[in-house]
Amino acid sequence: MTERDTDTGAGSEAAESDAEHVRPHRSRTGQAAGDWLKRTTSKARLLLAKTIWILALLAALLLGLGALLIALKANPDNVLVATAVGAAEWLDGPFADVFRLESKAREALVNWGLAAVAYLIAGGILARLVRP
Repeated sequence: MTERDTDTGAGSEAAESDAEHVRPHRSRTGQAAGDWLKRTTSKARLLLAKTIWILALLAALLLGLGALLIALKANPDNVLVATAVGAAEWLDGPFADVFRLESKAREALVNWGLAAVAYLIAGGILARLVRP
């Protein structure tokens, strides 16, 4: 160092500025664990929200398919038709007796259509509440 540096204290200022950039000691394992937990929780919530939405969508599709099969007067003895209509009847639950119409096809279209819309709305709301 020169005489001028010692007079102005430039060397000590450099040491002080280096000391300012040093971070206080933090537990890296605790911080890493916290970050990992946040990422994992966010991923799990996103996966749960997607699962809820997919289940609601599948329920609505099954109800729509069942109503369409009844409206088209598909063969009820067919295993696939019977399975689809049976699943739609099971999913219909509380919407089975909302409207009593003269035609079974119209009744299925209206009641199962309402149930499909209800599943989509409820699934969308639940998925939105769960999503991070």
